[in-house]
Amino acid sequence: MFYVRHHDDKVQMFNANCQAAVMISHLKATLKMPSASYIDLLPYPVAADKPAAPVGMNDRPLDQYCDQFLQLRSHYILLQAKPPPGGYDAVADELNTPGAMGGSLVGTANGERNGSAGAGGPHGAGASITSAREMILVWQSPKPEETERIALAL
Repeated sequence: MFYVRHHDDKVQMFNANCQAAVMISHLKATLKMPSASYIDLLPYPVAADKPAAPVGMNDRPLDQYCDQFLQLRSHYILLQAKPPPGGYDAVADELNTPGAMGGSLVGTANGERNGSAGAGGPHGAGASITSAREMILVWQSPKPEETERIALAL
C-alpha cells in the first residue's frame, strides 16, 4: 500500500501490487483525471535542499509491478503534465488518427512535442516527460508556502 496526496490536501491509499499500466489507469479513474492526461508521482515530503524527481511511472515497463519501484507505506504527490496546446481532446483525436500512434501526449509551451517515435510508454511510443519543469502539482497543501516550495523544486 502507498498513499497519494491530491487536489485540496486529500490523501488516498492504493495497493501497489499491480502492474504500472493498471495503476496509471486506476489512478486516473479514481482521482478523476482526464484519461488522456500524463500523470506521475512525486515522493513526499520533498527535500528542500535538492531538486524533486518524479517516479517516472509512464517510463517503466507496462508489466512491471508498482511494488518494485514504489516505497510501500510512503506518501506521494500526484503530478500532471501541463496540458498540450489544444487540450487533451485534441491529443485524443490525434492519437485516434490511423498511423498516429507514436506521437507524444505532451506538448511544450512552444508547441513542440517531447519524445520520439520508438520510445516506450503506455500512451503510445514517445509519450514521456523529459523535464520535471513540464509537470504541475495536482495537490494543494494546507500550508501555501509548502506547495510553493515543492512547485519550485520541480
